[in-house]
Amino acid sequence: MPWLLLLCSGAAHAQSYRFPIRRPASGTQPYITAHRDNNSGDALDDYRCGSETYNNHKGTDIGIGGFAVFDDGSRVVVAAADGEVAAVRDGCFDRCTTGSCDCADGFGNYVRIDHADGKRTYYAHLKKNSLLVSVGDQVTCGTAIGKVGSSGNSTGPHLHFEVRHANNVSDDPYRGDCAGPVSYWVQQGSYGGLPGDTCEGGGGNPAPQTGTVRGVVFEDQGVGTADMSIRITGASVRLVGTNTATVASGADAEWTLTAQAGEVVVRVTADGYQDGQRTCTVTSGETTWCSVGLVPLPAPTPDAGVPRDAGVVSRPDASPSSSPDAAPVETEPDAGAPPDAGEPADAAETTDAATWSPPDAAEPGTPDAGAESSPVAEDGGTAVSSSPEDPGEEASPAPGSCASAPPNPWLVGLLVYFRRHRRGGQR
Repeated sequence: MPWLLLLCSGAAHAQSYRFPIRRPASGTQPYITAHRDNNSGDALDDYRCGSETYNNHKGTDIGIGGFAVFDDGSRVVVAAADGEVAAVRDGCFDRCTTGSCDCADGFGNYVRIDHADGKRTYYAHLKKNSLLVSVGDQVTCGTAIGKVGSSGNSTGPHLHFEVRHANNVSDDPYRGDCAGPVSYWVQQGSYGGLPGDTCEGGGGNPAPQTGTVRGVVFEDQGVGTADMSIRITGASVRLVGTNTATVASGADAEWTLTAQAGEVVVRVTADGYQDGQRTCTVTSGETTWCSVGLVPLPAPTPDAGVPRDAGVVSRPDASPSSSPDAAPVETEPDAGAPPDAGEPADAAETTDAATWSPPDAAEPGTPDAGAESSPVAEDGGTAVSSSPEDPGEEASPAPGSCASAPPNPWLVGLLVYFRRHRRGGQR
């Protein structure tokens, strides 16, 4: 067993660990999903010789509640004991669900801390861009080092916590019949439960490192913080994953909150605007500006079925226009037109004397009531008709003339009278 190496070597007293995730004040609490597999064969043996593990698993897996919790800010991972940061890896995809998003040999984004007793602790599958420490940093028990993710060979958001000795051989931090006689936890807790979050020496958790996050809420004009001229006073501001919230106030719509050092997500809501959020990194003991812009909700679309009033004034006797934007049509009043609506409106038009006849020109009983009677010539004879023998054909005028027969004086006189009468009525 790996623990025998420590007992026989006379090494310094083994350091004890606290639970490596900061427990939230409310919401879903962390839980163990798999222990270390202490059986070298195909069988499964967790530290109690149970089956809460999977084949060849070398660490302790701790779930947080799935991607719903991950997307709402996830959970903070902390150093289990004092030590020095010896290795970090960031930039791996952190939403793996297949268990085979190989990155950094399956660990994904991770931190390794070397401890004074010669052991090492690994914190794997962390959230991308959430790491708060660098190689060479000295950390104390409870120092925030990142957030839980699903990077590397992972099937969902969880922390893989693993203990190794200086020779890189992994060990089980639990005491049990299928593990070692020594527990590396300050408070191991019951089987199926969680270890305690008290640090070695009974000092409990160190005072959390905090900073100030500050900003204004403005109307986003499409250029981000380059134009913050329109402020949104009264907007609600909240740190995602916490109960910390405030309201943007004053003419500048300014707000200020205290936040844990590290990455924070600021979410803002206001009436008439789409919800907005921004991710910022808070530095312990310093003020970080994190202003958020909101995009206005689109204006309601007017009812396209109701035509707009184009300002067209319609006369009662005018025909409606087919276009709403057409100019009004003005109609001249009837200026003495004869009762016969079939007469042309323009008195200057030429009336065909060869086809027009007075009402009494047709004799009742004749086959064609519209045919002219044969007027009597001045010499008492019958005038020659201008109609062709075939009433269905038009007469062809002689070359150089307008008609094939001389004009009828009686008809001409009647036409002159009619024209004068009409002109008199139009004055």
